[in-house]
Formats: sequence, structure tokens, C-alpha cells
Amino acid sequence: MCIAYHRWSHTLAAVLLLIGCTRTENKEPEPQAQATAPAPKPAASAPAPKPAASAPALTPSPVSDATLSYLEDLPDKKCRWVQHTPPGEPKTFFTLPAACSEWTLRWSPDGREALAFQAGPFAVGIKQIEEYRQALASHRDWRKRTTLRVDLVTGKSTSLSLPPRGLFENMGFDAQGLAVAFMEECYEEGFKAPPPALELVETGTGEDTKRQLLFEGQRYDLPEDDTATPGLAHAFRLEKNGQWTRFETKGTTYFSYDAEGSFVLDAFQAMQSTLWPSPYTVYRTLEDVPEDSPDFAALSAVLAPSDIGGWKQLETAGGPLYLYLWRPPGAGEDRPPHKGLVRIRGDEGLVEPEGLSFSGELTVDMRGDHVLLSGFHTSEHVLWNAKTKKIVASLNKSARHVTFWPKPSGPLAAASSPPPAAQPGKAAVRSLPAAKQLAAAFRAVYGSEQHPTHQDEENTYEISPAALEWMGDTAVLLTLAKNTSECRACSGAMGIHYLEPEGAGFVVRGSWPILVDGDDWGAPPPEWKIRGDLGLNPFLTGKSEGGGQGIFCTVLTLTELAPDRPIRRGRVFIGYDDGGAIAREDTPTKWEGRIDQPVPDRAFELVFTGSDSFTEHFQLQDGEYRRVGESHFKDRCE
Repeated sequence: MCIAYHRWSHTLAAVLLLIGCTRTENKEPEPQAQATAPAPKPAASAPAPKPAASAPALTPSPVSDATLSYLEDLPDKKCRWVQHTPPGEPKTFFTLPAACSEWTLRWSPDGREALAFQAGPFAVGIKQIEEYRQALASHRDWRKRTTLRVDLVTGKSTSLSLPPRGLFENMGFDAQGLAVAFMEECYEEGFKAPPPALELVETGTGEDTKRQLLFEGQRYDLPEDDTATPGLAHAFRLEKNGQWTRFETKGTTYFSYDAEGSFVLDAFQAMQSTLWPSPYTVYRTLEDVPEDSPDFAALSAVLAPSDIGGWKQLETAGGPLYLYLWRPPGAGEDRPPHKGLVRIRGDEGLVEPEGLSFSGELTVDMRGDHVLLSGFHTSEHVLWNAKTKKIVASLNKSARHVTFWPKPSGPLAAASSPPPAAQPGKAAVRSLPAAKQLAAAFRAVYGSEQHPTHQDEENTYEISPAALEWMGDTAVLLTLAKNTSECRACSGAMGIHYLEPEGAGFVVRGSWPILVDGDDWGAPPPEWKIRGDLGLNPFLTGKSEGGGQGIFCTVLTLTELAPDRPIRRGRVFIGYDDGGAIAREDTPTKWEGRIDQPVPDRAFELVFTGSDSFTEHFQLQDGEYRRVGESHFKDRCE
């Protein structure tokens, strides 16, 4: 790609303190908040996908908590993609047409698809504009490299072309299961780029100088870094018709330690859980071993925490697993010889689990009772059962990209996927237009009334339809409930209803008319959406606001759409504004948060910007997402 180094966020830096970082296929990003430019116009169409030449050796087997995915080189300079469920034998799932070192894998949110792509120009570690020119000149050759979309259920694949603008940087799936590619484009005065060329525009003087890049009639702000090479970062989405659409572009920088590259894009931020798959995500759940822990002294006696490493604990089915993890060296620092240290509680204090002695730094991932430990540089891979405290499998050092094989889940049908094959007697309603499906579902719940109401012990609500989504063969009707009282403390709500198709209509399986919190003054949630990145099941998130006397707090209600019923998973504060409660000459406090780094069914972060920038951590505890640590909203909203 165009860039050698990127800035790290405080959160991400903490992760990198754990896992180390080398300039290989993967790198650790830092999203930087920046105003999104107006939606760019669609890019030129890419050729329609065509079937790939390679065919799978067999259909994948059922996936368990212990099922692994990894790559192994073949003698003919090809690569076999392995699915392995110990103690069974490894099975070749797919044969990739180049050496394993050239391939990167990305999983879809529902675990049913993967992207397998060859490294683009970024893999050569471009550090200077001259190298960028050379890579751009040979970009036609890079575009010939193979990119595959693989169905993990059938083993069938489709070959994809790359977007038409910029140099390929990375690729993954968004929450709806659509492939998204990130492309980087640098600017240098006098360098003749492909049309339409970029133009640097400067306004103001001195400290007020503002730099922008003009592209296709739109100006894009650049970060305040005049030592770096300016450029643009593009996000392209692969639509259902096989065409790439450019849906986001931002100004960015390249060729400096603090350069931001594609990490400025909102799409990049939203997709980090799929762009940087496990074992990266498990680090969101690791905690420092508390100094008042009974094991802290014993662990420190083995190796004391320092500026370059420390003890972390991972809660497992068999109790805490303690790992000594290292941070990457800084500029000019030598990396000392590190050993992977693992400890558990035994009958006679802390002991090293049998077979878990590593010669180098560690990465770790966990699913169910199983823990996957890998040497970061030494290609040691061990699958360990935390409950039995026994090794399940040790892999050959030839294995690459070792991760858990994703479990297929049943979230709402992605826009890019065709509806499931209709069953006899249930086909008619699925063939109706979306508006008629919504009307039929609303009639099934509320009859033929034009403006139905719902009455509880204290309030009366006017009900209206919002949307109908499909979750396999289950139709999920979302409704808005307006509180007729319309007092400041009288909130509206949102309802969720589960239905089954029957003929040209529906039958109701379950109905929860007042479930998601709304605004004050009787209003339902003004903003809501369905997310596929918070768990194996989809989540409905509803945003609402309340307050008084010039102070307003914004809340996000989290509701899991489980197969049999919706489940409330908590309410989190996501915004604050006291601008109406202070003197005109004083500075108001305003915070706005967004969910970042979700670990499905386990944890996420809320990253806040505004008057202050900070991050709050949430974990799923006793069925509800709860904040870890002190709240910035204490004595304000709570």
C-alpha cells in the first residue's frame, strides 16, 4: 500500500502491547474520527463475478468449538486450506492457487462465507513515493492476482475483480455480509495519476492554512500533518449485481509514522472485527492481573511486570489462565529474547500446564472450553481444553493463519443473499413485495384496525409498523409505539413480534409490544438499526434521549433477536449535552459515542468524541452488558 506506518489509538496500542507487531500481512489499525464527505458517486462497474477454477476437495463437516482453520503449503506451490476438528484427521476444504504466504482470509459475520485474497502492493512494505509510483505502474499486474469469495457451507467459490480506483489495501465483510475493499491513493505534485487526477488546494495563511484535495468536484479535508504525503482513502462495496460502488472517501496521509491511511474511514472503523479476525479480538477481554490478587506475587516471582510486558488473565471454563504478554519494541529498541509464559492454578499453587511451554511471544484465542495458543513468531500452535486442562491438538509448524473455523449462525438474511427456499404452503407471502409483507404482518398482530393501540397498567400507546425483517423462516415485525400521554417523563417505545409465514399471511409466534425504550414526550426511538456484529444472533439497537433543565442524556437499548424470543441485553449511555443548563459564556460538555471493537456475545467498547475523547468498556455479565470501571456519566445521567 502507500503507507509504511500508521498512528495507533490508545486502545489499540494497549492491544499491541500484548501481541507485538511486525510488518507482515496484518497490521493493527487506529480509526480516526473525521467528518464524512458527501456520498461519492458510484465508480465504474467491475466485471461480473465469474466462477473460480479451483474446486474444493470435499464439503465441510459440522463445526464444533474445537474446529480449526489453517493453511498448509503443497509441493506444487499451491496451498491447501484445512478444516480440522480434533481428534479427527485434517481435511482439505479448498486448494488455493498460490503459496500460502500470499493469502489472507476474512470471515463473514454470519460465519457462512470467507474472502481469500492475495496480498496487494501493501505486502511489499511501500515506504516511499517512488515505490508507490512503481506499484501504481504495475497495478495492472496486481489486479490479476486472485480474490475469491468462498461459501463455507458448500465449498463453492466465485472469483472477484478489484475496484477500479487506487491501490488495494485490505478487504472484509460489512455487517450485512457484503464484501468491502479499501483502496489507497497518494498525491504528489507533478505526478501524473490516472484521471480524474487529484488537485491540492490550500486556503488561509500561517496557522490558519487549510489543505484539501479536490477530486471529482468534491473537496476532502486533510489531517494537519504537513510532513506526510497527502492522499485519499476509498471504501468500495460489492453490490449484489457484481459491481463495485465507492461509498466513502476521505482525505488522509501516507509515508510517515503517524500516517493514517485507510484507517480514517468510518467503514474501516465499523469493520475492524472482521478485518482483524481472531486472535486479535480476544484481547478485548483480557485484563491485567490485579495487584491485590493472591496470584499476583507468585506470578511476579516468575517474571516481574515491566515496561515491555506484563501478566494478563483470561477467564476460562476451568478458571483463570495467566499469560505473560509483550508489547512491540519502539523505534530504535532491540527486541529481547522473549519466552511465552503460561500459568494456571494447580493443587500446589501456580503451575505451567503440561505441553504449554512456548519459545516465543504468544497470541491467544478462545471458544467455549477451548483455548488456541500460538507462538507469534515461532509457528507453535496448541489447542488446549481449559476444562480438562489437556492438549487437544498440536499443529505442525507448517500451519499458517491458524484460527477457529467460524460457526455458521442465523442472523437476519443479508441483503446480498437470496431468501431461503420456500417450503410448501409457506411460499406465497415470501413472494409478495416488501410493503405487502409488512402490511400482512401488521394485520396478523393487530387485526384490521387502521390505528391500533396497546394498553398497559399506566399508559396507552398508538402503534404503527416500522419494518419487517427475516430471520431464517421467522419474520420479525418491528413496530413503533407512541405514548398518548406526551408528558416529559412519558416515554414511547418500540415493539418486536415474531411471526411464521402461512399462505399469503402470517401466524404470530410471540409479541412484545413495548420492549425497546423511546424518547421523552411519548416518542418512540428516533433512531434504530439491526446490527450483525454484536453476537451470533442479530441485535436491535434503539437510541433514545431524555432529560430536563437543559441537560440531555442519550441511551442505547440493546436487544438480542434470539431464535425463540427477543432478549434485553442492557441500556448504555451513548451521549450527553448540558448546553442548555450553563451560562452563555461557559463551555458546554457534549459527548457522542459509538460502538467499536465488538467481540460477539462477549464485549464491546464505546468510543466517545466531543468535549472530551475517552473510551468505556462493556462486558456481557449475567446476561447483560455492563460497564467495566468508572463511568463518565456518574452524577450526570446515572
